[in-house]
Amino acid sequence: MVARSCPESPPSRGVPDVVGFRLDAAEHELGKRGLEYYVYSDDEVIIRSNWTVCDQYPTPGERARNVDVELYVDRFSCEWEDDDD
Repeated sequence: MVARSCPESPPSRGVPDVVGFRLDAAEHELGKRGLEYYVYSDDEVIIRSNWTVCDQYPTPGERARNVDVELYVDRFSCEWEDDDD
């Protein structure tokens, strides 16, 4: 009789939900999971804690194999003003 075991499965690389997080906290969470990411904004991001993640790709829970996470951020909050006023 031969004893066999399955190799341990690698840690889940599912994308966490970081929408609504401060950018610095989102980066920390993605870094803990070993995920690469890019930050997109309309302005230069200097103080990362002043920026909020408004959207992300891929969506939370998806596997991020060979795909970098895209973070779309806005300064302070994600409440965009309506220009129709």
